[in-house]
Amino acid sequence: MPSVIFTFDHEDFLVPGSIDTAVQLAEALTRRGLRGSFCTVGLRAKFMQRLATPRQIATFEPHEIGFHSRSHGIKPVIAEELSKTGWDEGAELFIQREREGMEWVMETFRRDHLPVTLPPGYCDTAANGVWASARLGFRLVAGSPLVWNKRGVHHCAGCMHVRYSLWLDDFATGATFEEKRRQLERLLETEEYVLICDHPTYLYNAEWPEVGQAHLPPEEWKIPPPRPRETLEYALANIEKIYEFCANEPSIEVITYDELIQRESLERPKSLPREAVIQLARELALENTIRGAAVGGVPLSAAEVMAMMTHVLARPEKPIVPVRQLLGPKGLPGLPERDVPADGASPGILARAAEAQLAGEFMPDRLAFGKADATPGGWFRYAAQALADNEMSAIPASSPFPTEADAEDFRRNWYGWCMFPPDMSADRLMTMNRLQSWSFRPNRIE
Repeated sequence: MPSVIFTFDHEDFLVPGSIDTAVQLAEALTRRGLRGSFCTVGLRAKFMQRLATPRQIATFEPHEIGFHSRSHGIKPVIAEELSKTGWDEGAELFIQREREGMEWVMETFRRDHLPVTLPPGYCDTAANGVWASARLGFRLVAGSPLVWNKRGVHHCAGCMHVRYSLWLDDFATGATFEEKRRQLERLLETEEYVLICDHPTYLYNAEWPEVGQAHLPPEEWKIPPPRPRETLEYALANIEKIYEFCANEPSIEVITYDELIQRESLERPKSLPREAVIQLARELALENTIRGAAVGGVPLSAAEVMAMMTHVLARPEKPIVPVRQLLGPKGLPGLPERDVPADGASPGILARAAEAQLAGEFMPDRLAFGKADATPGGWFRYAAQALADNEMSAIPASSPFPTEADAEDFRRNWYGWCMFPPDMSADRLMTMNRLQSWSFRPNRIE
């Protein structure tokens, strides 16, 4: 049975009328016995503390409350700041800044936790921000570009990720119910989870508040003009038809993000048989590729596969191999692309050196072997060939990225949206995302 999540980018901290629009959407769900997930900007929560009535705030009590950043489009946005830092400095900055916004949201809606975070405009998904989100207690990143072309739930940089599927904002620009219903039906045929999103602010306002003024301090922002009342009423009426369709369709289950997290929190095995790892290594050696894979029906990231192959080489007498979660490197090694001579050392000796370097939470950006350093990608290829009994005299030169890093998900650059400076390319963030593709894996085998 496919599951639907009604999710809202609850973000406007400028236009009082958008509060009523969000309230109407929440009430429409409640009347049908459905729960939505209102992912709220910290400043939106402060805005509602000042301007919303107690009755309006109480409207959201039956619904899930998530997080949508501290301050959304106010300069500098968090991604802009992270683009200028390294991993550790950026993660600490993220925690300091975003924790305040979380506290505002929890205070306004009287919640003791927020299960999900939603990066604004796809764009704030920086790998160290995702990792910092997990440190703040979030389990899931919704609307994540890191799984844009993937089905189901995936893991990357220490968090679950799930993508958006369908937007209802189009009703404000003339889309019909039949068009959206057909889109939804097609998604229900192929997707396990269908995330249906809309923006109360975009239904109410004729334009995003950031457009044309994101570069200004917030006190200088002008309130955008509202849409004609008949346009808003048309959009709300058709959104309610979608709610009605989902409430009455017996094959659809409407859930929240918290429920998704609970059902996808699978118990992963702590170990796997040595022979299964060797068989995988032989397959990888034939392919000469660097990727995640499934061993014994368990999906593993490229980093986890490398750690397991290293363990088998370093401890050949052990019949059981531990499964360790391992994140990608924090930065690029900056090594020349050249082979690293093995200097006659056996694969086991090299593997014991590598194993010591893979003992932390993150893979190192380089693996030291005597006087020479190899990239993680080079060691991955060497380990696979050694376990396949192929003689290797050197650790091959290799990209620091696994094969998955070349996928569109990790190259996609969303930083051209109106909330960012026009010249922002965010190369550092995109590189960190690509490095964390070492940690990328599906939650389950399809």
